Amino acid sequence: EAMFALMNSVRSMRAEGADVSLLALDHDPVSDPDLVGDPFARDRAMARRAQVARARADRVIVLAGNVHTRRTALVHGDMRRETIGSLSPPESIFSVNTLHNGGSAWVCRVGENGERDCRVHELTYAPFAGEPRLLAGHEYAELPIMEHYGDAYDAYVMLGPVTASLLAILVDPDAD
Repeated sequence: EAMFALMNSVRSMRAEGADVSLLALDHDPVSDPDLVGDPFARDRAMARRAQVARARADRVIVLAGNVHTRRTALVHGDMRRETIGSLSPPESIFSVNTLHNGGSAWVCRVGENGERDCRVHELTYAPFAGEPRLLAGHEYAELPIMEHYGDAYDAYVMLGPVTASLLAILVDPDAD
């Protein structure tokens, strides 16, 4: 629902003469046949589309999940996952991660049985208080989660409490 609202806002801005465009970046097996079998096909396709858009625009803002927008690959034990940022020229990326002060979100997580659990989840990790803001380095530098993030993001924005945006279209939770 929130993404549809964003799309409608962009449509309204264009109707009023704003020089703004909206581009879907996600992987499409039909449009990306060269990526068949690539374990990082989704992020590679998004990185490729972002770079093409960047060559045609003054500024490109990519809205994607925080793992996808990392500047660096996600490494956890023996697992390595390339990201839009790790697959893009470093100078072309300024990555911002959003943090929250609790609330709820529609996300897919791995459940206790190893199956995907896609639904509204309560968000309990809330290390920040106060008004939404761009966080200063001293506010997040010592957080335990920074061991996980490292230098993956250039900046962090605290949103305050968040509320789940429900699905506008029912999707198969097992689809990637």
